[in-house]
Amino acid sequence: MTIIWLIRHAESTANAGAVTHDPSSSPLTDQGWQQARLLAEEFKCAPDLIISSPFLRTIQTAAPTRTRFYQVPYEIWPIQEFTYLDPASCVGTTVAQRKARVTAYWQQQDPSYKDGKGAESFSQMLARVRTMLERLATQQGLIAVFGHGQIMRATQLIQAHPEYSDLEIMQAFHQAPPIPNACILPLELN
Repeated sequence: MTIIWLIRHAESTANAGAVTHDPSSSPLTDQGWQQARLLAEEFKCAPDLIISSPFLRTIQTAAPTRTRFYQVPYEIWPIQEFTYLDPASCVGTTVAQRKARVTAYWQQQDPSYKDGKGAESFSQMLARVRTMLERLATQQGLIAVFGHGQIMRATQLIQAHPEYSDLEIMQAFHQAPPIPNACILPLELN
């Protein structure tokens, strides 16, 4: 039997409204570290595999679980957050400062659009999620996947609506409620 827990990273400095310089390097806040320690306590038994994205905030969120279950294999998968705005154009900005650009991006409703070098299209992100689901389907036991809210939301939509096109997923995606930091989403593979 395979049980998969998709776990959103704990609160990062970007989530707390701080200026960011690179989408991959936002560390956890003090509250985030507390959330990460509490997540580690949620496991009633050792997972069989711990996975995280390569982004700092997911690696840090997984750290207390990895320390608690030091014997469990750990892997980094390309399940990083969806970076849809050109990272170079976002250096030194906050979430609030990027709000108008975020709104404009989602209003385009173009799953193939890339904002610039370093950004990915919505369809490229969905392809990464589908690859993750295929890889997870080959695993056994309890799998802990430390990832990101947008990846989790895309996973939910792909699972609930496998018949949807990338455009239909994109239309539903931005209207779905956000996934809170340190949230555990049990996943059933179809």
